[in-house]
Amino acid sequence: MQVAPSHISCATHQMQNPPHTPIIFAFSGKSNSGKTTLICKLSEYFKARGKKVAVFKHDPKDKAVFDTEGKDSYKFFQSADAVVLISPTRSIIQCKNQPDSASSELEAFYKQIQQFKDYDYIFIEGLKHLPFARIVVARESIESQYIPYAQAFALDKDVSNAHILPANMPQLHLNDIEQIADFIVRHGGDLGSKSHSKENVCKQ
Repeated sequence: MQVAPSHISCATHQMQNPPHTPIIFAFSGKSNSGKTTLICKLSEYFKARGKKVAVFKHDPKDKAVFDTEGKDSYKFFQSADAVVLISPTRSIIQCKNQPDSASSELEAFYKQIQQFKDYDYIFIEGLKHLPFARIVVARESIESQYIPYAQAFALDKDVSNAHILPANMPQLHLNDIEQIADFIVRHGGDLGSKSHSKENVCKQ
């Protein structure tokens, strides 16, 4: 009996089981536009359907607090480059970014996203310069500065200047979670192709 060479067997296996790539969508909008609420609702929507969801949040002013001064974990982070906290219900990873580097945030993003390559969806709040499909959230009015970054707008019913959007720009209802989720499912792969080279970091 002839045995197929290992490289042929591996190639056949890869064709039958293509690498898993998460659907990545980013969300932008001015403060208090509803980005966080929308991401939470979408996360709950997909989790209820058996999907795994990860969320990345940009903290440009470094205001988020994850630790308490004086605690062991705080002391560890002051003296080390990274700390991993593991408890029965959660794990927390804190890694120091390279200081004084304009690209350190992006480098940190692409490094950390590797941890979630087996997830079904990755949602990003902020970081509008990342080349991923993006939904811009707006209440009351649309700020034109976001239009170049958007593949769709999720609008509240009270938005007064929707007419400034390009005619081919999809307009979604901010409170219709099923509609927005359907847009993400249907267009995630196609729109995500704009960042195909970057998404390779999520492939096996």
